[in-house]
Amino acid sequence: MEIETSNHPQIIEILRVQVPGVFALPAVHQWLQRLIAEMTFPNPEEVLNFLASECVYPGCQVLLGLEDNVPKALSVCILPMSPLMVEPQVVAAYNDGSLELGQKLCAETVSFVKAAGFTKLMFVNRTGHADEVIFRRWAPHGKGTKYGSLLEFTIKE
Repeated sequence: MEIETSNHPQIIEILRVQVPGVFALPAVHQWLQRLIAEMTFPNPEEVLNFLASECVYPGCQVLLGLEDNVPKALSVCILPMSPLMVEPQVVAAYNDGSLELGQKLCAETVSFVKAAGFTKLMFVNRTGHADEVIFRRWAPHGKGTKYGSLLEFTIKE
């Protein structure tokens, strides 16, 4: 599908990755390494291995957003795997592409969650952006509420 922007037409695609080999493609692998480092995950190779191993399971949705066949966006949503995980969780979401690409990524994630019978999502915000930015991006799909806190403790040596 072609979407016109102020600069030039772009072909925007959202792909659900279900084949681990996609993460080994040079353009995808290099982009993901940069993205994972930006999101401050401590071990990028473990994250890549997780994506490759988990993308095959129906309860894990890994979406890759492309503009003109270039990786620009990622969303990883995991359905609850235990009674302790009460809602689906978006454990990674990132977009350095267009607003349209981000909107499509959100819509596909919401469709996945709804199809599984859920009406809520939980997020871990590792983007460095304020929570309000996340709420605005997802506003077309529902209402965001800040619920609880995510705390990190560095253990003394």
